[in-house]
Amino acid sequence: MKISYIYRCLMSAIVILLSACQPSKKLEHNTNLILVTPLSTNGIVLPVIIKNKRYSFLLDTGASYSAIDNKLASLLTLTTPKEDIPLFFHQFLTDGLITTNDKLNNFKLWRPLPIEIGTYTILGHDPWIGLDLILFSQAFGQKIDGILGVEVFRQLNWAINNKAKTITIWKQEPSKINYQNCVPYEDAYAQSPLLIINNKNQSDQWNSASLNVDTGADDTVISNELLSFWKNSKKCKLTLDQKNIVGASASGLNTNETYLIDCLFFDQMRVGNFKIHVTKNNINKLGFDFFSRFDNYIFIPNKMQFCYNATKFTQNDKKFLRYFSLAYYNNHLEFRYNNPDNIARYHLLNGDILLQINNINVNNLDIKQIRELLNTTPFNKLNLLILRGKNKIKLQI
Repeated sequence: MKISYIYRCLMSAIVILLSACQPSKKLEHNTNLILVTPLSTNGIVLPVIIKNKRYSFLLDTGASYSAIDNKLASLLTLTTPKEDIPLFFHQFLTDGLITTNDKLNNFKLWRPLPIEIGTYTILGHDPWIGLDLILFSQAFGQKIDGILGVEVFRQLNWAINNKAKTITIWKQEPSKINYQNCVPYEDAYAQSPLLIINNKNQSDQWNSASLNVDTGADDTVISNELLSFWKNSKKCKLTLDQKNIVGASASGLNTNETYLIDCLFFDQMRVGNFKIHVTKNNINKLGFDFFSRFDNYIFIPNKMQFCYNATKFTQNDKKFLRYFSLAYYNNHLEFRYNNPDNIARYHLLNGDILLQINNINVNNLDIKQIRELLNTTPFNKLNLLILRGKNKIKLQI
């Protein structure tokens, strides 16, 4: 009896140990799930950990490699000696960094450190590109410490839910059963993914244009060449929106024209009246404004698939009635980089701090909503409270 009892106990212990070694479905699911985090209206900003400290990095499929603010990098790591720069990087250094409106030739290279994104660690093999991200942060509306380039994008699966305002990152491909449709996209080393946008010509035949997916850009940007191509299409309705829109890139501030275009289709869905920014460089990219039209979507890099749900995809962007340039500066929003004569007619000055719009505190709005209200609210319906020096001033525009 005693031996039988001991035997049963031993067998029970073995069963328990074996069960402990078998991962449960829940554990597998949790292992696959990397991170769930809130979605910014301007882009995919992720909390990352470097040397046990938290920073904000933007996922930017328009960047060939990851980048970091130079000031932060000087505190964390060392510059990369020339002899340690990989061979394929030398051509990149020779060509320079192409931005929306310029080329950047003077930038530092830093030794990469491990970056933790949720439960996933990026060890880092390519040098970090060192940039001054001050202007970028000002335009974005929050502090951005670094950029995760397309080489990071390809390692994971990225699900964006515009309705729930969440980002979910998966290590392995999740189920696509709940998505309305999946379309393939093109991809190439050190390049951004490409999605196809269509329009119809005079004979009702489809014309196609491949645009880069740029999750780091708030706006959709096209070249003058593509603009001319669409202008010559009898089916395209193009309306000039604004002439001097101020933008920020790695090379600094730039200005461009914006148009409203109403002839584009994606996956046979009409886009609607869509605002595009025109650049002098040969760059065509879909910004975050385009992807905000979907209910939710996911990028699956290992299959080069873009899956989506879209119940109200066709939308009409509003024409700007006026244009103000805003910057996130010293923890508040300022009117900055405006032509002084243009804003003087509204009794505004560069350096004025925006406190309220129509009795709503700007702290309760994101920068995209604020820009929309400033630039599209009908005349005599826009009420502002600003701080100029020590004086609060009310304005009606």
